[in-house]
Amino acid sequence: MNQLDQLGTRINLICNVFDKWIGQQDLNYNLFAVLYTLATEGSHTQKHIGEEWSLPKQTVSGVCKTLAGQGLIEWQEGEQDRRERLLSLTEKGKAHAAPLTESAQEFSDKVFATFGDKRTTRLFADLDALAEVMEKTISENKK
Repeated sequence: MNQLDQLGTRINLICNVFDKWIGQQDLNYNLFAVLYTLATEGSHTQKHIGEEWSLPKQTVSGVCKTLAGQGLIEWQEGEQDRRERLLSLTEKGKAHAAPLTESAQEFSDKVFATFGDKRTTRLFADLDALAEVMEKTISENKK
């Protein structure tokens, strides 16, 4: 197994554990992505959410229709571009998402407190450096 395969295996492991935690919140990844983004970042487009969470446009659209049907989200015109449709949580949506964001913060705090500050700092720095090396390698191969 080459090192990119090993990296992929470890990323998959982390994603699977995170999916397990999301399941414990009685959600799936797609619902979590939309609710969490809107609860923590405010209004956004479907495109932004899809790009941030690597979700297909159709998936985000379907989730948004479901959440709108439940009265949890609503669409608004963009302030700068009236053609832009921004999603935001309704008051009911905010009340629904509040325990989710609190639980996510608690989970994150526990995980990284156990992992340790030094290891966390090193992990993030190493992942940033790896992404930079990968990007540079791709750019060099284009020449």
